[in-house]
Amino acid sequence: MRALTLFALLTTAVFAANPVVIEGSWTNQASGRVIAYRARIPAESGKRPTVLISHGLGGSMDGMEYLGTYWAAHGYLVIHLQHPGSDSSIIKGMLLDRENTLKAATSAEEFKARIQDAKVALDKLRTTPGLSEHYDAGEVAICGHSYGGRTSLALSGERYPTAPGVDFSDPRIRAAIVLSPPPYSGAERFSFIGIPQFHWTGTADTTPVEESKDPALRMCPWRESSTPSSYLVVLDGADHMTFSGRLPLMDKDQRKNYVHWHAILAEATTRFLDATLQANKDAKVWLDGEGLSKLLGPKDKLERRK
Repeated sequence: MRALTLFALLTTAVFAANPVVIEGSWTNQASGRVIAYRARIPAESGKRPTVLISHGLGGSMDGMEYLGTYWAAHGYLVIHLQHPGSDSSIIKGMLLDRENTLKAATSAEEFKARIQDAKVALDKLRTTPGLSEHYDAGEVAICGHSYGGRTSLALSGERYPTAPGVDFSDPRIRAAIVLSPPPYSGAERFSFIGIPQFHWTGTADTTPVEESKDPALRMCPWRESSTPSSYLVVLDGADHMTFSGRLPLMDKDQRKNYVHWHAILAEATTRFLDATLQANKDAKVWLDGEGLSKLLGPKDKLERRK
């Protein structure tokens, strides 16, 4: 498909469905932590399959809007979470005291709090007016970018050498979309993941925060897990911020690439959600057959476990 066709597909679906957007916050009663959220509610009434979105380091509930709007337009209740302590509130601290701010935002305590944010959200969705009537607690997916990808893997069943036997997974989550997963390996970490996954990375996917500068390592979490109905796409030329939703301001050519890649991501991940959360056989055939392959560029890489 041409970039123009894909972009038209993305925008037409969103504006045609016109999901309702509301914002609010939940409080973790155990810790007092306040979790802001933005909900996109599909036009269809009744219970809807649900997707939680977890942003990256320094991000916010504005992240991955291109996915949230598209999924809501296709019938999914989408909840963008904002994680205090590792969200956009740390930007000033990063400028003034980068080392200590980064250390606090990526600490074990903050990571565990992020995981708990998602679990609290799933609890609160049952009783929040305006959302509870749409929330399908039995069909939930998690999506995360970068630090949010780590959060998604933890909720999917990743284990940690420093905490053997500790299981952070949540049985309510049935599928995971992991954007720019962490660049480390270890079958003992990922072999416990028991739900379908869709991993996305790029050939230029590195960050100054992580020690590793090898984009290929981001393929390891998918390759070292074993769950069926799982997929890995490596976009040729895509960098770390491709997946966050923020478009480049100065580089017009890369901006066009981002728009094109966002349309690919929106369409392919919607098919994945259809297949995993709604047992849509046509979507599964599309993923396992030529549909997904044809959507990608000639230099993009695709791996599948059917």
